[in-house]
Amino acid sequence: MPQTRERAVLIARYRGRATLPEKTHRPFRKKLTPAEEGRRPYMTMADVLDRLAPFEVVSNYGTGGDPKARGRRQHDEPAFTVTGKIRRNKVGPPGHPDADPRFDDAEAGQLQSFPRDYPWRGKDIPQQIGNAIPPLLGVHILAAALGLGNEARDAAVKKAIACGAAAPESAPLPAEQLSNGVAVPGLFPIQVASPVEQPV
Repeated sequence: MPQTRERAVLIARYRGRATLPEKTHRPFRKKLTPAEEGRRPYMTMADVLDRLAPFEVVSNYGTGGDPKARGRRQHDEPAFTVTGKIRRNKVGPPGHPDADPRFDDAEAGQLQSFPRDYPWRGKDIPQQIGNAIPPLLGVHILAAALGLGNEARDAAVKKAIACGAAAPESAPLPAEQLSNGVAVPGLFPIQVASPVEQPV
């Protein structure tokens, strides 16, 4: 996902060992370890948004509690954490961050890995977007919790992207799949050749 955000996630299984998702992309920082350098590059706002680059985003939050020290990110960097107040972020050409329209709901959703045409409904949609678990993060967590391995995880991510991630009416999927012998509701059908043996 094209944003820097930390989340606490609890993964548990009734049977077998629960594991955390593997890190797949480089972190957004200058000094990387050799292991981090071997990962895929981090995603940027320009990778997912249909805005003309270059552009700059000024966060609605101050750094260290100082409202004057607001963070700035460029189009070729990840976004700040998407919150329910994302419309307060200023967006525009470098040096003129309030010249362009601010992020709309579709763009905020894209920064959370939702498809641009996701059918948001109800009141306070920016708050819904900011509170949402990004669909692609959900795929990684589910794959780790079920012990599916990288190949099945990557296949599920590709399928999620192809079917519009979390928009169920865009691509009806089978009701249930078996994954490692466990019945899983079919948001992201994953085919596993044989169950993975895990200690109980």
